[in-house]
Amino acid sequence: MDLFSIEGKNAVVTGARQGIGFSIAKCFAVSGANVLLADVDSEVLEAAKSLENQGLRAKGCVCDLGDEKQRASLMDQAAGHFDGRLDILVNNAGI
Repeated sequence: MDLFSIEGKNAVVTGARQGIGFSIAKCFAVSGANVLLADVDSEVLEAAKSLENQGLRAKGCVCDLGDEKQRASLMDQAAGHFDGRLDILVNNAGI
């Protein structure tokens, strides 16, 4: 058993459109995780698509974490994508 393997794990990374958040999401996906990239900027959808085009398991979600309803929607989407199981949450979004 590889204690550090994230193969098949489900991850949500916030602030994932670019920079550190995107790099974390990409590393998770390359390591075999299913990743939901979330960001307030709609370009997160293209960022996720770029990973999908590389054969990685990634989806994008536009979400303003400052809005309670959008946070709830993000968790609903994650539950839908991941069959109700979330293993990793990276709270990278910030102002």
